[in-house]
Amino acid sequence: MVAEEEDWMSSWFLRVLLVACCAGTGCGKAVDPTPATPDGGSGDDGSDDDGGGDGGADDGADDDDGADVDAAVASDTRGRIEVFTRNYTDINGDNPLDSTVTAQFGSYETEDCVEELAGSDCQVVRCTDREPPSPAPQAGNITIEGVQQAVIMPGDDGFYAPLKVDQTLLSDGGNLSVFGVGGEVPEFSILDLTVPYSLGFGGDVPTSAGPIELSASADYNLFWNGISATDTMIIKMTGPADGDGVTTRIECSVTAGVGAVTITADALGLLPQGEVQFESLTRTSTRGSADDYDIELIATVVSRLGDDAAGDWAAGTVLLGP
Repeated sequence: MVAEEEDWMSSWFLRVLLVACCAGTGCGKAVDPTPATPDGGSGDDGSDDDGGGDGGADDGADDDDGADVDAAVASDTRGRIEVFTRNYTDINGDNPLDSTVTAQFGSYETEDCVEELAGSDCQVVRCTDREPPSPAPQAGNITIEGVQQAVIMPGDDGFYAPLKVDQTLLSDGGNLSVFGVGGEVPEFSILDLTVPYSLGFGGDVPTSAGPIELSASADYNLFWNGISATDTMIIKMTGPADGDGVTTRIECSVTAGVGAVTITADALGLLPQGEVQFESLTRTSTRGSADDYDIELIATVVSRLGDDAAGDWAAGTVLLGP
């Protein structure tokens, strides 16, 4: 009788141990050692969360976690089309006139940037070069319709080489539309974006005609006369890359109707002293969609030195000193 009771107890203990083992480890399935982290081995993480939604895709381990999260293979369904036109009369009486079209889809950024100094109008960022993944998604031929018409085409790798044409595609206050015939990015159209006006600075800015000198210990005040209050003034000051390939840049984005911006000494002090490249543009933008793709259309024109067309493009060298 005692032996039979001991055999029953042993059998009961083994069944309990087996149930506990399956509940705790998924009966042999590898489990993340910490919650909400990606699989580190060849197994699935069961119900744990990888940090972003995968829609049933593989998270980079040998097994898929079904509907669990997967940050590593998140789909990037964005696009950006920009049309830039130079059209002004410089101080020598010449009339530089050309347009550049760029189109990008997917994970198209060519820099990885981190914010070094925040600000409401201007920020300081530090950036390193990155190589967008190839091949890139493409939307087939894209037609640009402004003052003139142009077509930009993808290469075999899906990337669109910038298209430069010796003509004006944009006119101040005119309309811009784009049409994509479709590819990996479905067919789309974005219609009647109002083109910005080419604003003129009233203060001291560098141009191709010559640099200006600034002190990193004093604020840099810029002002202009806005034609359309809804346009956006974009100002960039970019230092040379350091020995580690890191570029420091001040980026300002201000509604044109504000008419002024101050780049603080704190921001200037983060740039390397010496030659710093300055550029200012005026732009407007709108958004469209192609199924899951969110596409931004941007129209950009020059900002000038002075209020009329007889002023060099505000793009040149700042000699930054202490």
